[in-house]
Amino acid sequence: MVDIAKQKTVDHPAASRLHFQEGSAMNLPLPGCSRTVVVAIDSIHHWEDVRAGLAEVARVLRRDGRLIICEEILSEEEQKTESPSPRIRRESY
Repeated sequence: MVDIAKQKTVDHPAASRLHFQEGSAMNLPLPGCSRTVVVAIDSIHHWEDVRAGLAEVARVLRRDGRLIICEEILSEEEQKTESPSPRIRRESY
């Protein structure tokens, strides 16, 4: 996924400022207060401990930083179909 993200943004005007890195949400390989944005795409449902992962994200974000979470949440019925309808739902942890 990191390689795909790099390929898709190579011509982006902000390409020199983008940094893609794979790592465990429980132990991000980044210094504290070092990021303005952290993006988690279709991954939170894989995190061992969501609260611990969010605490780790908070550790690496700058004070005015942003966390962007993209998760597709399907109902049980949608999970049974081959082509579920896209939806957005907010969840809080």
